[in-house]
Amino acid sequence: MIIGSTGAGKTVFTDRLGKALNRGVIHLDNLFWKEGWVRAFTAPQWDEKIRELISNDEWILDGNYHRTMSLVLDRADTVVFFDFPSLCSLFGAYKRKFFPPVISADTVPNLHQQAGLKQILKATFTYPRKDILRQINSDRRKCVYIVKNRKEAERAFKQILDIFQTDALPSIPGTAGSEQN
Repeated sequence: MIIGSTGAGKTVFTDRLGKALNRGVIHLDNLFWKEGWVRAFTAPQWDEKIRELISNDEWILDGNYHRTMSLVLDRADTVVFFDFPSLCSLFGAYKRKFFPPVISADTVPNLHQQAGLKQILKATFTYPRKDILRQINSDRRKCVYIVKNRKEAERAFKQILDIFQTDALPSIPGTAGSEQN
């Protein structure tokens, strides 16, 4: 599970990880939003969609849907939280809007480029960082990476590859050791 503020680099990280591990990725923004930032699901429909998406034993997911985060956290064995300073995330969102990277083939066309400055500012500066930290730190059975910059994100990426390419999870009390999310 990859989470963090808008513009922090979740999508690029997720795509790289999926490619490196030869696993499919789930970008929640691409499912939840239709072009023009129109919601594709009602709340109950979204809950059901999330349950369906995480029903498999192996998945890599990025997105910030706080209402359903506990559902995903219950199934995830690894969490990467992009806890970048707001100004860094704002710069990343600005860069993505005006100089979009080539990312996954299933990305909603121009979705992030359609975001207005007001929407970007609100998403960046109202991100519920403390609530997210409280949620992910409440379960000590998970392998949690809290990355504060690109260098730490790269270090976490390499550590995750080392763990999952050897098909072994770290020894975490209370886990079966066979699931790899």
